[in-house]
Amino acid sequence: RLHYHRKDFKTADEFFAQLKEFGELERLIKVETNESIGDLKLRQKNFDAANKNYDGADEFLNKLMDRSYILDIVNVFSNARVDLTPGEKKVVSRLKTPAATKKPSTKRKSALEEEVDNEDCTPLKRSQARIQFKQGQVALERGCLDDSQSILLQALSKFDQLEDRGGSNPHNIDKIAILYHLGRISIAKGIAESSAIVDTIWNDPESLRDAIDEVREVLRAEEAQETEKRTKRKKFVIKDEYDLAVYHIEKARKYLEQAFEYCIHNTCPTMLRDVCKELSLITGGLDHNKTAAFLNLSVGNTALYMSLTSVRQQISELSRKIIKKGGQPSDIDNLTKGLQRLNLSAEESVEESESEGNEDDFEDDFEDESLGEMKERLEGLTERGAVLTDTQKKMIEHLEDFPTIISDLPPEWTVCTLNITPARDTLMITRLRANDPPVSVRIPIIVKRPVKSVRGPTRYTTSDKYEQIMTPLKEILRKNKEILKQSRDEPTKVEKNTWWDQRHELNNEMEEIVKSIEDDLFGGWKSLLFGTFSNPKLQKKLEERFQELAEKIEEIADVTLNEYTRHLLFVCFSGYSHVKRPRSCLCSIFGWGSEPDKGQTKILASCLEAIKNAYEEVSETDEEKRNPTILVLDGHLHELPIEFISSLRDYPVCRMPSLLFIKYRLTRFFQKTSKPSVHRDGVRLSNSYYMIDPDGNLGSTVNSLTPVLLKNGFTRGVKSKQKPEAINDGFRIGLSHDLFIYCGHNAGEQYISREQISKLPRCGVALLMGCSSASLESNGEFDPSGTALSYCISDSPATVGNLWIVTNKDLDSVTSHILSNWRPAPARTKTESVNHLLLTHIYQARKQTKLM
Repeated sequence: RLHYHRKDFKTADEFFAQLKEFGELERLIKVETNESIGDLKLRQKNFDAANKNYDGADEFLNKLMDRSYILDIVNVFSNARVDLTPGEKKVVSRLKTPAATKKPSTKRKSALEEEVDNEDCTPLKRSQARIQFKQGQVALERGCLDDSQSILLQALSKFDQLEDRGGSNPHNIDKIAILYHLGRISIAKGIAESSAIVDTIWNDPESLRDAIDEVREVLRAEEAQETEKRTKRKKFVIKDEYDLAVYHIEKARKYLEQAFEYCIHNTCPTMLRDVCKELSLITGGLDHNKTAAFLNLSVGNTALYMSLTSVRQQISELSRKIIKKGGQPSDIDNLTKGLQRLNLSAEESVEESESEGNEDDFEDDFEDESLGEMKERLEGLTERGAVLTDTQKKMIEHLEDFPTIISDLPPEWTVCTLNITPARDTLMITRLRANDPPVSVRIPIIVKRPVKSVRGPTRYTTSDKYEQIMTPLKEILRKNKEILKQSRDEPTKVEKNTWWDQRHELNNEMEEIVKSIEDDLFGGWKSLLFGTFSNPKLQKKLEERFQELAEKIEEIADVTLNEYTRHLLFVCFSGYSHVKRPRSCLCSIFGWGSEPDKGQTKILASCLEAIKNAYEEVSETDEEKRNPTILVLDGHLHELPIEFISSLRDYPVCRMPSLLFIKYRLTRFFQKTSKPSVHRDGVRLSNSYYMIDPDGNLGSTVNSLTPVLLKNGFTRGVKSKQKPEAINDGFRIGLSHDLFIYCGHNAGEQYISREQISKLPRCGVALLMGCSSASLESNGEFDPSGTALSYCISDSPATVGNLWIVTNKDLDSVTSHILSNWRPAPARTKTESVNHLLLTHIYQARKQTKLM
């Protein structure tokens, strides 16, 4: 298998030929085949077929555990002379069955036989435990919670018996998955005991404190009994349904916190994402700082991993080049230091770069660098990787003191992280600002409503707000793509009118989708997405008036608002111009649930009237300008045009992969360097480059933009049809400028790959004015990916693009507006850096389009 991985098929076949002599290779193949088919059937929700294949894999594994067969395998690999790469040596060193480079002594063989006699064959035991874990998954997906829990606990016990060697061992990652699913089961059991338990955690956490303390005492006692391995164990009984629900939730917390500990020591971004989401769901109002931390740790993990991988590869390549160019060991001191901060070793990196050198590396197309330039770039790469890893480490270490992590954000910025739980039944939003406590809210997506019936028990109807948006949205985008394909033909007047009628009909449907996102998905909580007023006097006036309002609300509702609920009420108050009736928000703040009684309804009406009067006294107009909002969206939400909802479309809004990347951008802003920096100094229009219609089939775009480019001083670039080598040169040259303007099809990925973009030595601001240039591709259970994300990973200060296919005339209008009005100036202060002219002109440019 090692040689197959290295694509040395001839040598691999020789080894398999030796295995065939024992007549057991078929068993090994059948184990992997059955397991893989079982995985496929599980994802297809064909649970019977999945179980059948997992049972088959387990049967063949039992046969493979035969002592004589194991000894035969040991002898084959022990007598083989295998030349391994450093990475493969590390893999082999973790296996109980060795692949030695020298013939072992008789004494060594006896030791191996003794291991087999003791039934200590780690790889096969690990496979057995993994198969059992997947059988537990099948039971869980079927809704058999008790059966699933029993199977998963048995699998976990088997993994615990295996030697834990630390690092990112495969069985560690499997244990993470088991612990995560055990957490899911416990959450489901808690909700089954009390359907309101999660609501209470978020909206009325104080009522749970005593029950939680008692339950934790019970869990500690159970754990002590487990540790002491008593033969006679005391059985703890919890009779109250409410306390039993708390018991299951706290047990889920125990499993998930264990999984979280494993996650931070292993590279498994998807598991870290799901574990953090579940932890935030059951933490809620019990600890607002932890909830905000978990929600922000759950997003952007794949982007972080991709960025660090890119940094590591570039560092390895640079180390090889420095040595090849005659550099001395002292020349790579920075390299060694940087790798230590990234938990790597210099020796490993140099060896890997020599064995994995990529002859087609796009970086080689750039001009040769001097030794000094290489060392300077090396230092920058090291700093980038270190900042990202150090920031994540700080977030993990300061879970309970999360405000310290966001304290260095510019006071004008508002960062909103939006997450949907793995079960896709809840939307969670966290609002972060430098001088405010983190605010998090939970919005149910799957809603059950009672249907009154004259006879019989009350029935319920279930609606999925997320699917009610996503299903028609995908259909609209599909139709839009088909219609725009038709526009490439030469249409008659009638056909042209029909085409526009279809486009307007789709645009109306899209407007309905956007309205549904705003009203049905976010509801009153959309006020969390608003930035503060850019007029500091108005913002201060609003805060002062709120103090009087809060006291009045406490008097009307007969409640006491703590610091957190007071701030949450202020967020609703500051967004009142767009949220006219924040009734559900007040219910949540007061801890009344979603269905208030008659008395509470009267109180709500009085409170809403007081909020309305207070806001009208302060606000001068509904069109007051606001400071920027930065959206951090998880994989379920990246397709939604959130920037287009009516209450946001007139304000500056942008997206970032995660809080980690936001904080990294801040370090780039304050970085001291003798060379010009786009992050710190802004874009120099004199150092810009354009590429217009390189395919030569967008003549109207060339005619429309040429005078705009000339009039506004954009003189360097290429336009109209180019030879392939000229297009490649255009990207190579253009992306090294402060500003790169691309007007063509898509994001230009047909000319430069995402991997090549992520490894660029330098990447300026990118205006990618093509269809779907900023859209990301969904990757099933993995995080979405796309060209725009690669630009972010390559350290581009800003990337502008489109979420879907649009007409070239609309794109030309947007591009013309930006190029004609954007006049970037050096950002001399943190405040100036916040009020990005580019971001301001983006939302103004949207108004130039005929359709969305």
